[in-house]
Amino acid sequence: MMKILSELYDRLLAEVPPPPPETGGILGARGGIVCAAYFDFGRPHSTRAVYEPDIARLNGQIVDWEQSGITFCGMFHSHLPGADTLSDGDRRYIARILAQMPVQIQTLFFPVILPEERLVAFRAARTSTGVKIAPEPLERIYE
Repeated sequence: MMKILSELYDRLLAEVPPPPPETGGILGARGGIVCAAYFDFGRPHSTRAVYEPDIARLNGQIVDWEQSGITFCGMFHSHLPGADTLSDGDRRYIARILAQMPVQIQTLFFPVILPEERLVAFRAARTSTGVKIAPEPLERIYE
């Protein structure tokens, strides 16, 4: 189950602009709860329905988080209203990301943000045959 601070959930819905273009960022967790997000408006791309992350910038943020006890736990990106599933391109990209992670990282979250509407969580997990990507229950944590 993806556990996320309610305040962060609300912030993601409010601050991620509606596409086009798609935007996104990374998620960080402490104690198994998603508690941090770093927004990345990506690199310019020839098509407006593609989010291409600024990898160098995001990797720098992951290093900064590690110094404060926050661990990278996934990436989010926006979709058009009603598009609450992952595209084939999303799935290929997610599988590549997980395959490139250190072996001790077995799972990552990849929620889709439908701005001002809802967040739909997906979980990617390593398996003996590759990467399995499936919808994931989400629990908002109130502090």
